[in-house]
Formats: sequence, structure tokens, C-alpha cells
Amino acid sequence: MSNKLTWFDLDFRTKLESPINCCLLKLFDLIKEGLHIYFNIKDSQDINDFLIKAERQNKDNLFIEWIRYKGIPKSRSIDFNNLPTNDRFLAMLEFDEYVLKSEMDYKDIDEIRSCIISTVTSLQQYIDLCKEELSEELKIRNAICPTTIKELSNDLSSSSSILNDITGGYTVKRGSI
Repeated sequence: MSNKLTWFDLDFRTKLESPINCCLLKLFDLIKEGLHIYFNIKDSQDINDFLIKAERQNKDNLFIEWIRYKGIPKSRSIDFNNLPTNDRFLAMLEFDEYVLKSEMDYKDIDEIRSCIISTVTSLQQYIDLCKEELSEELKIRNAICPTTIKELSNDLSSSSSILNDITGGYTVKRGSI
């Protein structure tokens, strides 16, 4: 199992090629590409090498500071190996991917910066929201299922007593007739 986000110095190890994992990897590839476009850097070995090259340009030091002191720490705090698996989370990732890809196609590169900040900032919120939603679903299922099982068991016992009354307690072994 290799780390899939080594360029960002993040730990994301998976053997599973789920739609969510694939979309997340595409999203981070777009973030990397967007950073290179925004700072007009052709190549970099990893995020640290990238930041060194970006600082040399003296282009947008505020954004570089954000990446270094907020973006990277925020991304490192995410447990990428324990992501939600529901369709809503996938839709959120796909939407961010679409928006970032669209902004990279336009000439206004400042929008790329905004999209990267928004995506990185929102990722943990998406995860929390989807996990909370899953937790609520489980609570509802657990609340409904025991009641339903109890009701079914009451229905069966009342059916059994009716059958017992009709047959006078006489039972036939299955397959004996």
C-alpha cells in the first residue's frame, strides 16, 4: 500500500479504488496543478520544494503563508484513511473538483487561489457533515428496528394463538402429510 498523497506530505494509504478515493486523488491532483499554474512553477518534488520556489517569486506571500500555516496543517489533521463512504460526500468532492477545474480553464488565476482555499477549508466540514448524517441514519435505524421487530414478534404470537385456537392445539409436522 503506497501513500497516494506524498507530494502534499499527507498520509493516505489505500488499496481500495473506490469512487471517493479516486475523486479525492483527482481533487488533490487538481490542487497541485492549480498551485503550479497560479505561481507559474513548472515542476516541484513536493509541497515543501514548491513553497521554496514560490517564495523566491515573491508573488503572493499571503497565500504562501496560508498554505504553510493553515492549508497544510488543516489537511494533515484530516484522517484520510477513515473517510465517509456515502454518495453525498462523493457529490461534494465532485462539485469541488468541477469548480476548480472550471476556474483553471479561465484566465483569472486569482479564482484558482480562492477555489484551493475553499476546497482545503471545506474538506473537514464535508467529512464531519457526512459522518454526522450517517450517525443520525444509524440512530434512526436502531430506533425503528427494535420497535419493528417487537411488533412483528407480537403479530406472530397473536397469529400463533389464533392458529392454536382454530386447530385446537393440533399441529402437523411439516412434510408428514
